[in-house]
Amino acid sequence: MVHCEELKQKIAKLEEIDELLGRVRVGRQNIRPSIEEIMTGLDEAKKTGDYNRVLEMLKLRVDGFALKRESY
Repeated sequence: MVHCEELKQKIAKLEEIDELLGRVRVGRQNIRPSIEEIMTGLDEAKKTGDYNRVLEMLKLRVDGFALKRESY
């Protein structure tokens, strides 16, 4: 079982990576959701039972990393 402290450390590490890479943008539109946006979406999904939006956000995040890597 993953403990709350471990999750907080992992999220902090992801946020650190976000700062290093910067946010991926296409024009003015941000295409890579932040960790905070994903966590908020997850909280909402727990209430409604609809996790599709969270899955879409995670997919955009992964795709955003791929776009960032290709731009180097």
